Amino acid sequence: MMKALEAREDPWLALLGQRNTLPQGTTTSPAQRLFSRRTNSLLLMKPDLLKPQVVDGISQQLAKQKEIQAKYYNQIAKDLLPITPGTVVRMEPLKGKKQEWRKAVIIEQTR
Repeated sequence: MMKALEAREDPWLALLGQRNTLPQGTTTSPAQRLFSRRTNSLLLMKPDLLKPQVVDGISQQLAKQKEIQAKYYNQIAKDLLPITPGTVVRMEPLKGKKQEWRKAVIIEQTR
């Protein structure tokens, strides 16, 4: 969206293009999964492609893609070290407040 605004193009057309684009590892776009058909765009398209057509096996494709992503993530993921009382940490400011992160000390463990 930001890229479309910077290029002074219609952001709604950019959103439509994104929803019509096939994600990697799937055979249907998000719009096809939602509407059971392709949505019309500025690109030329056969009228047959705009007719509703139920697509099967999407949940299996998405589950398989999720498993692949989890496999690669878990190869490098590490458990966090436990935080003990007396450890110096940094606190993130509340959203909307323009403050810097502050130092804090852990007093006790709650869970």
